[in-house]
Amino acid sequence: MSKAREVPRVRAMDLDDLPTPALILDRARLARNTQAMTERVKALGVGLRPHMKTAKSADVAGLAVDGNFGGITVSTLNEAEYFLGHGITDITNAVCIVPAKLDQTAALIDQGADLKLITDNADVAKAIAAHPGPRNGAFKVLVEIDCGEHR
Repeated sequence: MSKAREVPRVRAMDLDDLPTPALILDRARLARNTQAMTERVKALGVGLRPHMKTAKSADVAGLAVDGNFGGITVSTLNEAEYFLGHGITDITNAVCIVPAKLDQTAALIDQGADLKLITDNADVAKAIAAHPGPRNGAFKVLVEIDCGEHR
């Protein structure tokens, strides 16, 4: 992963005049918050798998995991592909997979992703089991169980 690149300063403008979408970021605040989060999880002795659905940025991911890529979570396979392209391999897709996306998932695994899938549906689990899978191993699947929260 390359270090965050400096973006050239642009002329001052009103927020309403910014082309969108645009990321407006207080880098110092982000660094403080991610450092505090990192220190807290280390003190607790637990792992950290930040969700990148909002940031969608390899630079922000680098800060979120203290510059040492551990696992991240994404919401789409396109996000997984983006982060894989930036050297992050330990990825969990937080959205339950559908059978139509298993070929794309297998291709990402074959490109080096350690991609974990989630399902909460027995028919989808059967489709995963029936799929030939990636050439380099097998699908890693987490089964989501509703424990009464109905989320």
